[in-house]
Amino acid sequence: MTDDSDEKIAAPRRQKDFSALDPLQIPVFVADQTRRIIYANNAFAKLVGRVGEQLKGAQIDSLIRSGKSGIDCALAGDTSGIRTWATVGGKKYFFVYHPTLIHDPTGNITGVLETIEDLTEQQLALQTVEALVGKVKAGNLSARAKADAGGDYRLLLDGINEMLDTLIAPLNVVSDYIDRISRGDLPGQITGPRNGDFNSIRDSLNRCIKMIGGIAGEVDNLKRMILGEPAEERQNTGMYQGTFKDMIRDVNELIEAVVIPLNELMAELGRKVFH
Repeated sequence: MTDDSDEKIAAPRRQKDFSALDPLQIPVFVADQTRRIIYANNAFAKLVGRVGEQLKGAQIDSLIRSGKSGIDCALAGDTSGIRTWATVGGKKYFFVYHPTLIHDPTGNITGVLETIEDLTEQQLALQTVEALVGKVKAGNLSARAKADAGGDYRLLLDGINEMLDTLIAPLNVVSDYIDRISRGDLPGQITGPRNGDFNSIRDSLNRCIKMIGGIAGEVDNLKRMILGEPAEERQNTGMYQGTFKDMIRDVNELIEAVVIPLNELMAELGRKVFH
């Protein structure tokens, strides 16, 4: 039967067994309660720019400076993931420390085994996206994510920028058209293919342009008829909707009630004068 104390082996006795951690790609080190390194695997040595044997006895704080200490948290009873910014060799990282207490056969704590998860690229991407969202909410539609992250996170940020370009480009066209219409400069209809909901936006704006153009044409007809000039055929109210339809109907009724009788009267007076 296996004694439970077999699982509580003091760090010095297990030191020779730590070599099994050497091939791991994630940095791992073991430190005693004075924060001196007992063991460090190859990934940790690479992270701090040292040779493995040179690390024994080194103070962990001289190699990694961070806002939180995984060792301190573990000794205080917190062995959950410790998230913190850290500086290694002048370079900033965002680490998650995963500490595990090491005990001797009698249950006394002799040290801490800690793995270091590097989430720097993820954190940089998250901060960039949060900053971008804030700018867009503030109305800065020209803002784009600065792709400081690397790897897949760089692809993610590039994708967000491309999405914003795809979304905002049609909105800029709509904004320009609305601005021109508001200043009395009626543009031509938007042409060219659009995808999905952008088709609905394009079609709605084109209908607006067509209706305003129709009203402008009807008003021009009214002016021509008053001046006795040849006028275009009056607009069919069935082509319009809502307020636009009411406006076209009112203009047509005005023509029928005032302009046509007035023109007929003027023609009759002309005949009498010349006869």
